[in-house]
Amino acid sequence: MNWKDKTTVKKGDFGEQIIKEHLISKGLIPYIPDFNGVHPFDFLCASPDKKNMVIVDAKAYARMNRREFGEYWTGINTRHYEEYFHLQQKYKVPVHLYFIDELEKRIYGNSLSELELSARIIHTKRGTKTIFRVSDMIHVASLSEEQVLELKRLSSRNYAYR
Repeated sequence: MNWKDKTTVKKGDFGEQIIKEHLISKGLIPYIPDFNGVHPFDFLCASPDKKNMVIVDAKAYARMNRREFGEYWTGINTRHYEEYFHLQQKYKVPVHLYFIDELEKRIYGNSLSELELSARIIHTKRGTKTIFRVSDMIHVASLSEEQVLELKRLSSRNYAYR
C-alpha cells in the first residue's frame, strides 16, 4: 500500500488543508513540504512583511476519551514532541500545534512554549505520549458538520467517541 493511501494519512491531509486555510485567513503564508512521505512538520509560515515566522504542525484526531488527572487531555508521540522542542530551541522559531478534533467539533491549539508548562508523559499501548490539557488550548475555530463527518469517516479509532 502506498503511504498516501493510508486512511490515517488521508485524515491528516484533510486536517492540514483545514489548518492551511485558517493560516491564510490570518494573513500568514504557509510553505508546504514538497515531498511524498514523512516530513518534519506540516508548515513553515511567514508573515508577508517577513517579520514573523512559525512552524506549524496539525494533528487530526480527537482528544482522549478518558480523563487523566481529572481533565480531558490530548497529545502527541513523545518523540515528535522532543523533535519539535529541538527545532524551536535550535532555530529560535516558535512551534505551534493545532488539533483538529471531531469529538469536540472544533480546532484548538497553542504554542509549544505554552503547552510545555503543563505537559505530562504517559505510557500507552502505542508507546510514550506527551499529553496536554485541552483546557490549555486556545479555541481556533469550530468545524462544520461536513468536516466532522469526514474526519469521523477517516478515523481509525476502534472505540466509541465519548
